[in-house]
Amino acid sequence: MSNQFIFDSFIGNSTFVSLELGDIFITQRSRIANVIVGLEYVEQPDPSGIKRLQPIIDFIKDYLRDYPHPDLFEVINANLVSRLLYHCDLDLSSQLSSLSVTLDVASMEFSFPFANTITCTPAGESNGLVLFKLEDILIPACDSVADVFVSLDYIDGFDVSGFKPLQPIADFVKDSLRDYPYADLFEVINHNLTFGLLSNCDLELSSVLNSLSITLSVPQGLVPLPLTSTVTATPTRATQLSVLADNLLGFSAEQLAHPFYNNIDGNTLKRFW
Repeated sequence: MSNQFIFDSFIGNSTFVSLELGDIFITQRSRIANVIVGLEYVEQPDPSGIKRLQPIIDFIKDYLRDYPHPDLFEVINANLVSRLLYHCDLDLSSQLSSLSVTLDVASMEFSFPFANTITCTPAGESNGLVLFKLEDILIPACDSVADVFVSLDYIDGFDVSGFKPLQPIADFVKDSLRDYPYADLFEVINHNLTFGLLSNCDLELSSVLNSLSITLSVPQGLVPLPLTSTVTATPTRATQLSVLADNLLGFSAEQLAHPFYNNIDGNTLKRFW
């Protein structure tokens, strides 16, 4: 992938620069990553404060090449963002309202793609988001398969020691769907999976996450219509479940059912067919 540069001005006189770097080598992990950088400048920036991109590109490449420890990719990214934002020669902290970096990792360690995004501000605020996808996961109780999308939104102001390895999480998801004992609605299965994952005492996600979202995408043919179910849960037990279904005759999801259920339980959900 070649480097791509995107420069946009938005309403409110804010300026956002997006930079994508392809095939950056992370030496300590012996892996390649695509790196996406978002530079959000303060409102009405002085044109002289807009930073040249080449020094930023060089810093990222050198930092990932020379990173000294085989840490989790999330930890590597968090350290990269912090060093990049406050590097005295680049002086980004005086001009940016926020800096975000996404590592989209082509990893041979896992059988699934994943990406993590770290966002930091000069005021010291920080956020971490990790996404991964599991394809063609068996749900024997429903004689079905589904693609599973998992989103881990870490607590703001996180400590990098709180990042969790992904493989145990992926194993829990696959095992839970494989061993699920009832032919429930997919929405109910997803609800139970999401809260089971968040509350699992061995994984300890509830202590480090702001929210956990899981999407089950079931293809047409296994159900009368393509179905996508997303459950978002927080450690405070608040939940939102959205169900989107495209009717074969072209009706919208809103014509089939209200797409959002708040604080639902399994008895609330109704089939679309």
